[in-house]
Amino acid sequence: MTKVERTGPTRRNVLTGAAAGALATLPGLRIAHSAPSTLDAITWGGPFIGATKDASAGFSQADITWDLHSGGAGTVLSKIKAAWPEPRYDLVAAWNPIFITMLNEGWLEPLTFEEVPNLRDVPDQFFYRDKDKQIVNAPFSLAGMFWAYREDTAPVKITKIEQLLDPKLKGQICWSGPNVNSNLQILSLAVANGGDENNMEPGWAFLERLAKSGNIGRVANNDTDLLNSMTTGETSIAFWNMSPFKTMSKDFKINILTRVPNEPGMKAFMYHDGWVLLRSSKNKQAAKDYINYFVRPDINQRFNELIGQGPANTKSKADGFAMHVSFTPDELKEYAYFPNFAVLAGLQDASLARFQTGILPLVR
Repeated sequence: MTKVERTGPTRRNVLTGAAAGALATLPGLRIAHSAPSTLDAITWGGPFIGATKDASAGFSQADITWDLHSGGAGTVLSKIKAAWPEPRYDLVAAWNPIFITMLNEGWLEPLTFEEVPNLRDVPDQFFYRDKDKQIVNAPFSLAGMFWAYREDTAPVKITKIEQLLDPKLKGQICWSGPNVNSNLQILSLAVANGGDENNMEPGWAFLERLAKSGNIGRVANNDTDLLNSMTTGETSIAFWNMSPFKTMSKDFKINILTRVPNEPGMKAFMYHDGWVLLRSSKNKQAAKDYINYFVRPDINQRFNELIGQGPANTKSKADGFAMHVSFTPDELKEYAYFPNFAVLAGLQDASLARFQTGILPLVR
């Protein structure tokens, strides 16, 4: 079962306590009382936390206290580093660049197929491994980030990155802050203008023009910022992950730009989300039990249906919205981009400083 906090006795606790009390009245019998397993976990807000709680409702081996990333998942890194070797969390929901940083820091507990058997059904190419070739992450979602817009409010039909500079789009772009999405948003601009992870300058140059144009109406630092801005009509265009667009698609017509011919900046920039277990955890067995539960085919399918991403377990079925990042082998070459997250992770601190000092003052 999962809870944000424990507020009083549960039916399970009452029944357990009554049974123990009855047994304690027998002569010469001593009862060993043990506290239930508890886990501290952190994941994303918005649709993610709701879907996580829904999918976790059947897990009864531990009580889980949830925390939310304050912005992108990268914000948890400083929290862990400051508190190491006794950080608060047992489990952390993260994605590719955060996996790399945590692995390099030596924070991650290895996971084995014997302890987490449902990982056998996850494709091997999605695992990160330590120096001893041991798995250290448990993928639960396959996804992409991409450009999308509300058809009912966007004044321009977008098919090219260059169109983002159109004066008709004054204040219409909800820009992703540099602490989220591992700066894939700038990579998309760079790729559209001849750059890549090793040459992001074309992307920064375009972003400077975009900031000066007045077309950025909001800088969003989390899913909630984006949802509030686009659902209220403040903005209509954004580069983000699948989950908030899935949520918006229930009420609005969202044009997903993952199959735009001859536009390298408008592709599905592919990644995956997953759990990691910190080596510092005092409840490793309960945490591994939870990971195994969450990756189970039916649970993994349920979770991803709710957030609109593709399941990591090959025995699960993909929801319709996930088809926006599901490609044939030929389509992969044209419409999918697989970022080099190791390079992007090394640019994160400098990118944050550059955005705050060089771009944010230009947004008007």
